[in-house]
Amino acid sequence: MGNSIAFIFPVRKANLRKAYHVASAQYVDTILQNGLQPRTAQEHSDEFGSSLGNKNMEQTYKAAFVVGSKKGVKIVQDLFSIKDPVVLEIDPKGIEFWEDPLMRPEAKSALTFQTIPSDRIKRI
Repeated sequence: MGNSIAFIFPVRKANLRKAYHVASAQYVDTILQNGLQPRTAQEHSDEFGSSLGNKNMEQTYKAAFVVGSKKGVKIVQDLFSIKDPVVLEIDPKGIEFWEDPLMRPEAKSALTFQTIPSDRIKRI
């Protein structure tokens, strides 16, 4: 029995009416000025694989991650230790989002490969 590798990619579009992103307070001003840039999950959190139950997991694409509900915000805050968390609301109109295949479905997590423009983001 050898090593196995599984590849998981986002394949279903997500239809979001509202979107939220949880960021550390130290990054909020930059996000509000420059928009939310696609990054690997490891760049978002050094707990990425272990918090999802797999220390050997690695994301091979860059994306901007959001959740589609306030319940999803709570799930993200419970899964990841975000220092001084700030919730940002995102207007998702005109942005192509995909269901996040790595997060629990009840989080309504989604991702985009696009930069989310700063004029679509506000602190709540």
